Amino acid sequence: MLLEQLAVLKDRICNAKNRSDLAKQILMFLIEASEGVTKETRLTLVADREGYTADEIRRAAIDFDQIQKSGPGLNGLNQILADQGSNLCFSALYGHFDQINLVRTFIDEQYYFDCGQKRLFRGNLPLRYTFWFAIDCYSRQATLVCATRNQLEQIPLKGLTNI
Repeated sequence: MLLEQLAVLKDRICNAKNRSDLAKQILMFLIEASEGVTKETRLTLVADREGYTADEIRRAAIDFDQIQKSGPGLNGLNQILADQGSNLCFSALYGHFDQINLVRTFIDEQYYFDCGQKRLFRGNLPLRYTFWFAIDCYSRQATLVCATRNQLEQIPLKGLTNI
């Protein structure tokens, strides 16, 4: 993807109105982690890890979905990517992938994998969402990338382009 095309995509994300900064930062993080929109990536956020609340993550998931969809008179991010020749697309799902890449969404599980580390829980698991930038929605081939709250908050959301 050309730098100008990438700038258009980032500009669209940054200028999404009435959407949380966290959703925009997740999208931008996935783009950067994709190494020039060439590598499939996924990021899982978990409530009460890195200081995120369940409400923040839930809101980010809703906003992530809305930003990547089309709006009145506008193409969504996935359509823009397709029009620019990319085979990657954004998707999100409640839950996480375990070590053998099975989607886990049930509340009665006793463990989940958090950036490759097995975390045990007694009782209900915390809310978690996985966000993808991959060839297929919910791709099992996407590389798990990890980000701290600080890393996501450092992603600039203004002044990226001069378009």
